[in-house]
Amino acid sequence: MDLIYTDKNRKDIDVLSDYELDEAFGKNENNFSLKISLSEHCMEPGCVIYAENTEYGGIIDTLNPNTKDSTLTYKGRTWHGILNSKVLEPDAGEDYLILSGEANSVLKEIITRLKLNDVFSVSEEDSGIEIIHYQCSRYPCAYDEIRKMLYEFMGKLTINCQMKTVLLSVSPLYDYSADEEWDASQLDFAIEKNYHPVNHLICLGSGDLKDRHVIHLFTDENGGIQPYSFHDNPYQDADYILDKRNQILKEQEEVVEVYDYGNAQDTVNYVLLTSKPQNWQNVYTNFFIAKDDKFEQLTKTVEQTYEVLASQPSDWGKRYASYFKKNGSDYANVDGVVQESYVKMSKKPVDWDKNYANYYVYFSDGLTSEYQGVSGVSKDRYRLQTQQPSDWSVTFSDYFKKVNVYKFFYDEYKKDKSGTWVKARVVKDSQVQNEITDKHALIFMEKVSVGIEYKALEKKAPRWKKNTFYTKVSKQYSPKWKSGYYYRRKEETVAPEFKAGSFYQEHSGEVIPSWKPNSYYIERTDHFADLVKNGIEKLKNYYNDEKITTSLDASISYDVGDVIGSREQVTGVQAAQPITKKILKITSDGNTVSYEIGE
Repeated sequence: MDLIYTDKNRKDIDVLSDYELDEAFGKNENNFSLKISLSEHCMEPGCVIYAENTEYGGIIDTLNPNTKDSTLTYKGRTWHGILNSKVLEPDAGEDYLILSGEANSVLKEIITRLKLNDVFSVSEEDSGIEIIHYQCSRYPCAYDEIRKMLYEFMGKLTINCQMKTVLLSVSPLYDYSADEEWDASQLDFAIEKNYHPVNHLICLGSGDLKDRHVIHLFTDENGGIQPYSFHDNPYQDADYILDKRNQILKEQEEVVEVYDYGNAQDTVNYVLLTSKPQNWQNVYTNFFIAKDDKFEQLTKTVEQTYEVLASQPSDWGKRYASYFKKNGSDYANVDGVVQESYVKMSKKPVDWDKNYANYYVYFSDGLTSEYQGVSGVSKDRYRLQTQQPSDWSVTFSDYFKKVNVYKFFYDEYKKDKSGTWVKARVVKDSQVQNEITDKHALIFMEKVSVGIEYKALEKKAPRWKKNTFYTKVSKQYSPKWKSGYYYRRKEETVAPEFKAGSFYQEHSGEVIPSWKPNSYYIERTDHFADLVKNGIEKLKNYYNDEKITTSLDASISYDVGDVIGSREQVTGVQAAQPITKKILKITSDGNTVSYEIGE
């Protein structure tokens, strides 16, 4: 391998001729050690090493000379380590950083946030992978979070060192376990799989003794998480299932563990009121209003006496809501007449992600125009079906199978005027069509994977296999925010017509805010969201506790994030785990690349 080194300004100097390199990146380390002869010293901290058109390289951080054996070891961060030496922070005033969009665009946003644009460039191509409302951990290391995010959406990070830049891009991960021919009949595997991991997790959250928040999480025999809430988007404690009604595995099949997470964070949600609460004048202090980037609670004063108005007050137009109408023995604030208008928004509202449908876009066909409610963006996700449906033979067509997608490349030959076959071009299978005649010929050259897709089952119900079939789940998300594109409906109220003897003035009394539709919120505390999220991750780790050992094809370069797996034919044991670490060693004895599989 030609290992190039640069000066501090990343200007190429020369190629190292005699060296030993140990580089590791992935779930940990993300550093390298480069040993040369002490007499060949040529770099200082801040210089860069790289192998062109590979992912290998990084920046020198440390010099370690050894006079005993006359060697010099340079140590530093790989490109992955440079990313992981940065932290992804949430925006000011936000609890979490939320990422959405095409994967390469999201990656570019991350690099800009980290201020690493001078080190990395990001591919402008469409990766074919959509990041959907991904919530980052609190203050995570950047590379760790990028790996985690991309794996959730079946993607991987690729790095390509070039002369002037280090190009980052996202591509679909390759699932070798999905290849029918890539099994234990062709490769030697050693697999260790626990068929009885923890399937009942007692999650202990905040609080003390009997007041502690406790929820039970259950799986089926294949690790499928059982329902833990009454609907998809719980926002308060009453939305969670706090009993054991969904436990499947019991008695000797039950493996239970206590998860003590006393530092679980409470989640405070604000739910928009769409209708006026009863006795508004008495309960309005229980509610909140969105102001700038926060919610403020309404306040009140004490009501005392009322005086009938014989003539219109001078401030009637502005302060009519401070006056009253008598209803039986009760007094109610005067309601104004609602006048509707639409205000263009330049700043993203604090409740956009949950209440985007309460905002509007302007539509015009040239003849008529109107303001229409914002529509959500429907995104499809595929969820592994862990149990065979009881009506599988009838509803199999509602399910999907994960398959690899390929492109095929050919060398095209054509006859020249003398009748000699001459290579004309390289074509893809989609270009071939019907243009090949007796004057043309094709020679198959390459089969290239371009990713993974989910294909609906057809014809007849296949034989059920565990962890093979998927259901499609569609969910609505908020569209991407565009400044100056969306509108807030402003319902301005004006004073009603004054009638002598019909209205009252309060003395030393309460000034009650007038009711405005879609303006007020009620606070709901969720003590379980953070506890459940971390509990589910813990359960998933138990079911991912599979150990795989194999010798891989040395002619293939596997990437961190690719999935390795197989099925042993005699026992039927199958396992699949992602590659989480890659280790390169170059010594005088030769070059080796090894991998660690699973977390």
